[in-house]
Amino acid sequence: MIDQIATLIFAVACSLGVLSQYDQASTEMVLYNRSVVGRTAYTLPEDREGVTGYIAVYDCEWIGQVVTVSWSNHVERLMVFDCAGDDETRRWMKLWNVVGEVDFYTAQRWGMLGRGMFGATLCPSGVERYQQAALTR
Repeated sequence: MIDQIATLIFAVACSLGVLSQYDQASTEMVLYNRSVVGRTAYTLPEDREGVTGYIAVYDCEWIGQVVTVSWSNHVERLMVFDCAGDDETRRWMKLWNVVGEVDFYTAQRWGMLGRGMFGATLCPSGVERYQQAALTR
């Protein structure tokens, strides 16, 4: 029963799909613009403790939130720093099941520059606690 609950929480809250990536210039530009209060509609919080990188997602309301992203043997807490800002990008993300685009430095650290990352999981922070609790029972 606990395993079924954990699976349900995971299915409702998490997204499974492909990760793409930002190039270095785009990463730097977005980080700069989102770090200056008032420059854009969404400003990143100053407290980024425990965050190892950044990710862009479909929904702009997620900017500033921390998500857990896993791919291959990597599991990291990434801050949402950008979103799909136009209809063309939103269509592309839906068509190819792109759950997010990691920053240049995360892709570099993961050894995936220039390649798609298939089988990735993106979860709002906190979901992993329920999964871990269910698995240890």
